[in-house]
Amino acid sequence: HPDYANFLPDLSGDSAIIVGQGNVAIDCARILTKSVDELAQTDIAEHALQALAESKVKNVKVVGRRSHVQAAFTMKELRELTKLSGVGCVVDPAELEMGMTDASLLEIEKTRPKKRMNDLLQKVADKYDKEKRKEKMIELRFLLSPVEIFGEDGKVSKVAFERNALAGDAFQQRPNATGEVVDFDCSLLLRSIGYKSVPLPGVPFDNNKYIANNVGGRVIESDSNPGGLAKMYTSGWLKRGPTGIIGTNINDAKETVSAIIEDLDAGCFSSEASDNADEFDREILDIIQSKGTTVVDWNAYRSIEAEENSRGEHSTPQRPRKKMVTIDEMLQYV
Repeated sequence: HPDYANFLPDLSGDSAIIVGQGNVAIDCARILTKSVDELAQTDIAEHALQALAESKVKNVKVVGRRSHVQAAFTMKELRELTKLSGVGCVVDPAELEMGMTDASLLEIEKTRPKKRMNDLLQKVADKYDKEKRKEKMIELRFLLSPVEIFGEDGKVSKVAFERNALAGDAFQQRPNATGEVVDFDCSLLLRSIGYKSVPLPGVPFDNNKYIANNVGGRVIESDSNPGGLAKMYTSGWLKRGPTGIIGTNINDAKETVSAIIEDLDAGCFSSEASDNADEFDREILDIIQSKGTTVVDWNAYRSIEAEENSRGEHSTPQRPRKKMVTIDEMLQYV
């Protein structure tokens, strides 16, 4: 992200802890342990590649407060983690067993993706001793909540976790603290939990779900007053919350676009706006530019993309693209 192009995480230590067990947490573990030679063949930003080339991180723990059955990562990302070259992926068989409550067993039985991930993690656990001998390791840890962070001079050195036990019905299990505390040394601590959309002025917002009030992408006043707001639509996490993968967003966007087309066909937009769409586009563009804002339209995007692709093609080794990481640099090609 351009706002963090100059951010320099401390990768001088050998151990990292990632709190959270969604796909972003899995991606963080993968990037921290994947070989630089393999990363150099991707379109990862140059400054990130250089930092990772100098990284001393060898051991990464991905820690979640509930069991593997409730973990939010998906099968594709999990499988990739278990196949990283030169990296051991380990799961403590005892922690898997702790999470296999009657409710968890029912969740596995009722949900095919959970059954597939349970089967894979059981196979990973069976190779626990063998995988621990590899130079780099990713440990998936379960039923642990962070309770205290230790360190000095602004640097983390250790994190204390409290052991949890699951309670509740299937699909509604909650972690309860047991009083048992375990400490893990670490030199890098990452948080990968909790995303909340923020309200936009004039847009009805659900402060409990942290989404724009909407039905199928059409923004509404409230559930009790479902009248649509003219020409206002939403998609993505602001529409449904922080769930799903890229494929989920595609289907989500299709639903919203379908709603727009339906409203257009139903005459919900004024005929003047429909008949003079190009003129309205120009008026909107003039308003934006009058505020001193540079507009990146489709042609400008393609210009930026072409430059990035050219840089990648002429780099050694050749890469899919070399990304620009600051807005000022991107705008030079608009």
